[in-house]
Amino acid sequence: MAAGRWAGRVAKALAYSDFHPRCKHGLRVAGIARDAREEVMLLPITLTMAGAAALIDIWLGIRCAQARAASGVAIGDGGDLRLLTRMRAQANFVEYTPFFLILLGLIEYARGAQLWLWIVGLLFIAARIVHPFGLERGGRNALRGIGICISLLMLLILAGYAIWLSYGFA
Repeated sequence: MAAGRWAGRVAKALAYSDFHPRCKHGLRVAGIARDAREEVMLLPITLTMAGAAALIDIWLGIRCAQARAASGVAIGDGGDLRLLTRMRAQANFVEYTPFFLILLGLIEYARGAQLWLWIVGLLFIAARIVHPFGLERGGRNALRGIGICISLLMLLILAGYAIWLSYGFA
């Protein structure tokens, strides 16, 4: 009896994802494809935002490398404020972005691609681009404030919605 239940669960899971054994582009997802032959990309919003985040991280890393080359510092910040600021901008990006991408992906997986998730994702990415310019200006300024406030707000929205979803309110 137990073997039959496991076989049924495995068959149901495979039917849900319809994962192709040769890993062709895209997956057929139950209830999303308009046609049985149509392949639909799984998590397009998360994929797009993760790609954008990787490009931003590369850009921030290049900015750090440029500051290192200009100051002649190989390890640490050497007391160079410009290098320290750029290092913090990249570190700050790396501190917030993983949580954002994980929440975005889980919500998109649970609820599907929705317009509001695209908006939240684009706002987060824009905020993470603006934030380093604000840090370089020094002190409190609009770019820095807008960058971190929008980043935190988008993260808070996703965190709240994820908790709300997990308790079946949606």
